[in-house]
Amino acid sequence: MHAFDVYLSAINRALSPDRAFVVGDSLTLADICFVAEPGLLHNEIPRVREIEGLGLAPILSSQLVVAYPGAIAHFKKLSNHPAFAPDVLPYLEKIERVTHAHP
Repeated sequence: MHAFDVYLSAINRALSPDRAFVVGDSLTLADICFVAEPGLLHNEIPRVREIEGLGLAPILSSQLVVAYPGAIAHFKKLSNHPAFAPDVLPYLEKIERVTHAHP
């Protein structure tokens, strides 16, 4: 199993059945670290062809949504959280623009 799969699996378990945060009942360092990890990995999206050209598989894939729905939903929720949205959303939007500018 890929290390990121192990990580997301643990996050998914930590969030189940209905936890709002990774640890405890409020935002903690665990959530801060978590939102940063997939956020940084979004940098691979505009480079998928290069990654695959090297014979590698991108870490972020549509399979992650199916395999780790709680973790992916938590990332989206944290991305929109007032503590993160001013930084994370423009960052993700920039990656989206770069991705569409160089398909």
